[in-house]
Amino acid sequence: MEHSSSGQLNFHLDADYQSEFYFDQDQSPFAIQKGYILWNTHMAWESANCTLGAWVKNLTNEEYSHLKFDLVNLFGMLQDFKGEARQVGLDVRYEF
Repeated sequence: MEHSSSGQLNFHLDADYQSEFYFDQDQSPFAIQKGYILWNTHMAWESANCTLGAWVKNLTNEEYSHLKFDLVNLFGMLQDFKGEARQVGLDVRYEF
């Protein structure tokens, strides 16, 4: 964090860790999710009445599953819903 007469720069970095787990009670090898870390960052310049920011979610573009179903015995298929890929955005706020 750096201060100046015209504003302040803020930087934030966080991590979300998820250990290995199974999506079903039978602990099927098709329904396992290996452990992973999601890194997120946000940087913003703030003045008295204006904020300009940039952020990134899933900074390293980690591939992970949000939900998995082992439907091999029922339908002969596996269903895998992937988690969100890297996202980048901007924030602008102005107060009158």
